[in-house]
Amino acid sequence: PVVLLVAGWHYFWCRTLPAGYTKTVGAITLLLCVAALLGLTGWSASSEGSVPAGGHLGAVLASLAVQYLNRTGGAIVILSLGILGVILTTQVSLSALAALAGEKA
Repeated sequence: PVVLLVAGWHYFWCRTLPAGYTKTVGAITLLLCVAALLGLTGWSASSEGSVPAGGHLGAVLASLAVQYLNRTGGAIVILSLGILGVILTTQVSLSALAALAGEKA
């Protein structure tokens, strides 16, 4: 919903979205990573346990990650890809975040 809101805002004001393809790839990556992380938790969205928390796609991605990388390795890779998705979707800079954290510390 947030991505659709931002895209709608830009289309409403007739502005082009800068780096639209990069933001789309980042948003899809972020969506898949969140689903896979929720699938790794093992929670269920329904009381019967028929629907996993990350949906069926998240359960499939989580099982593939566990099968090939074990649970900890899968979580590390999925988190790393999620951070990459955030960087691609937003215009956040890791160096600016590190400088801000250094100032606050």
